[in-house]
Amino acid sequence: MKIKITTSCSGLTFSFYEGQTVDVDKKIGEDLVQCGFAEEVRDTKITRRDTKSKTVQSKTEEENADD
Repeated sequence: MKIKITTSCSGLTFSFYEGQTVDVDKKIGEDLVQCGFAEEVRDTKITRRDTKSKTVQSKTEEENADD
């Protein structure tokens, strides 16, 4: 689980400072978020393939091959 630390904190197996983004075990992340010491960071990647861009890129490669 990826979290952003909002308040510096530490435990037996970790030590984080404010503003740090870390990847932690789900249990620790959920506890820190619930206590208000962190916010969950969600991935915003777009997994959809853009076929139009690939077509344009392919035409460009073919045009460059003729040169």
